[in-house]
Amino acid sequence: MVSVTLFAAALVCLLGVSVQAVEMSMHLVSKVSPEFLHAELMARSTPGSSRFRQHMSQAELKRHTEASDACTTAVLHWLDTHGATDVRVGSMGDHVFFSIAQSDVAFSAPSAPAPRFGRQSLPVPHDLADCVRYVFRATSGTPQIPKKRNNVKGNFPGMNQDPLTIAARYNVSHDPIPVIANFSQGVAEFEGEQFYQSNIDAFNTRYGLANNTIEVSGPNKGGYFGEGNLDLEYIQSIAASATTWWIAEKDFDFTKWTENVLSIHPMPLVLSISWGSGESGFDNVTMESESEEFRKLGLLGATIFSASGDQGTGTTGFFSCGTFDPTWPATSPYVTAVGGTYANSQTSEEVSWSGSGGGFSTVFAAPSYQQSAIHNYTSTTALPPAEYFTAGGRGVPDVAALSNNFEVYSYGWGTETGTSAATPTFAAIVTRINAQRLSQQKPSLGFINPTLYSVGHIGFDVVSGNNQVSGCPAGFNATVGWDAISGLGTPVFGVLDAALSG
Repeated sequence: MVSVTLFAAALVCLLGVSVQAVEMSMHLVSKVSPEFLHAELMARSTPGSSRFRQHMSQAELKRHTEASDACTTAVLHWLDTHGATDVRVGSMGDHVFFSIAQSDVAFSAPSAPAPRFGRQSLPVPHDLADCVRYVFRATSGTPQIPKKRNNVKGNFPGMNQDPLTIAARYNVSHDPIPVIANFSQGVAEFEGEQFYQSNIDAFNTRYGLANNTIEVSGPNKGGYFGEGNLDLEYIQSIAASATTWWIAEKDFDFTKWTENVLSIHPMPLVLSISWGSGESGFDNVTMESESEEFRKLGLLGATIFSASGDQGTGTTGFFSCGTFDPTWPATSPYVTAVGGTYANSQTSEEVSWSGSGGGFSTVFAAPSYQQSAIHNYTSTTALPPAEYFTAGGRGVPDVAALSNNFEVYSYGWGTETGTSAATPTFAAIVTRINAQRLSQQKPSLGFINPTLYSVGHIGFDVVSGNNQVSGCPAGFNATVGWDAISGLGTPVFGVLDAALSG
């Protein structure tokens, strides 16, 4: 589940010898510090602040993030002298994307083993130490992020779900949301994921919903249909009449994906990410730099949701438990992580699904908005042995929603299960709240986590379930209040609306 990572390798001919070239990126030193941008986001996202929800424009954000003219010139000159091609400065002025021969000696060998997924950080060339924060390339032959589960009926607990059962449980209206100019939502897709509009139309016809034409930015080919159809069918059906974007990249790269989001005008204000894998599979510097990309979108007024994963606590072990392994990018402190639940009937209480990703990040510290909730949980609840998780880490998930046995049409009907179903569901509900706000000339919700935790409840408090992984001694329990399997619980529209709109 991008500061340019190495994308597909290309072959170039140099002195008659076939030399592999890779796409790379540099993160430049911005005019302001990361700490300044963090403080700005918190000031604009915390209830009671004098600047609450006073989001930045893209022009204002660029004035903060772009590098100095001297640094940009120096970096571009350096790349030119080293034979870089396809050089491009990013839209916010703090990234430079380029291709270069893989054998170029200007880039030192990485000091750490290549990560299983995503980009790899490299040492910054000495000549650019004052102007460049990070250098990245993709790992050679990067394996794909694991695809989401495509299941048949009955494999997972709980009743089947569709847009009508979800709307009934969460008290979401069937009426189309207000048609607002310059307002849209989007789903993130990667690695050959694809959809056909005809599948979306067939899904809507079955449930008596109006057809919505999906807007596309990025590739829509590759032949993998399960995840994309699931994401689109639920986000556009629950937030009926909202403009919905398919925002895709070939590789799992959130710097490049953020560039894609910023290129859409108007920029989507609710974004759903159903992709990810355990933190142990990624370069730590990659996660930290890409988390800064999510912070940019929050400063612009976007709300980002990320699936908390389908492997419970996760594990770094193969033959034994190892340590717990929470899911990236859900562990970024600048996204809203979504866990999963199920219900056995339309009137029964929801239970936390055992596969719902949850725990504590090994990379990111618990953000200030979450520390009180984590303290309450860890001081009042039986926890797994301390050696299996990182005390003081960012806790996931933040919220939850139904995740099991979602009816999906992909050239035939079937069901899919996972937090990748819960995530577009929750995102669509927030799209509806945003639409109401914008129709009243109010600002978009933006980064919602500080508000969620200040209120402390969003609807249903899920108090049963555990996400223990086979081979591990324990998992995290659901309990009253925030917990590391269902977060703050699942939404009731009116309660969530009141919590977010206050």
